[in-house]
Amino acid sequence: MAEPNFKLNHPIVMFGNGEIPHHSIPLEKLKNASTLISLDGGCDKLLNLGFNPDFIIGDLDSLKMDRAKYKGKIILMKDQSKTDLEKGIEWLINEKIQKLELIGCSSNRDDHHLANLLLIEKYSKIIEIKMTTNWSVIRCLNRSKTFKSIPGQVVSIIPKNNNVKITTEGLKYSLKNEMLSHRSEGISNVALGKYFSLAVSQPVWIIINHI
Repeated sequence: MAEPNFKLNHPIVMFGNGEIPHHSIPLEKLKNASTLISLDGGCDKLLNLGFNPDFIIGDLDSLKMDRAKYKGKIILMKDQSKTDLEKGIEWLINEKIQKLELIGCSSNRDDHHLANLLLIEKYSKIIEIKMTTNWSVIRCLNRSKTFKSIPGQVVSIIPKNNNVKITTEGLKYSLKNEMLSHRSEGISNVALGKYFSLAVSQPVWIIINHI
């Protein structure tokens, strides 16, 4: 394993203190990361997976070893009014970073998982964030975008608000500048080909399940 370079090179992966990845997709993203950032206690999980983070961010109250034993550059942030993920995202925004991958930021605690999804939406107009879990890839979309897909892949669209106008292309259940009658109506759509597109008037979460 190479020594940390302390430079922010893409792809940048931020690893949380949540569910440990076992699916090949998040594990491959960890292997291909040019910059690996851990959030507080996530560092110990990352080390157990065989990865050394370049940076360790947070108040560091969850680290199991003495700080001197960690190789990553420590970015100490003690603000208790914000979660470690929020601190990490804001630090990257201050560093002018525009893309971020999140791994280990889901499950384990439902309150943390929900808060993390809301943070993705909060910062989605400033930085492009993609959360990869053992089950899916999650994004928040504010505009139009084309996504890669596999025929038959399950795609769910969950709007933040009720009055969101949505247009889709390449999905089994199509929408043309329409609003969903309720937020759960967009769950379990299906990709028809190698790509699908969405255009939305307000934020929606896009959840693309792994196959």
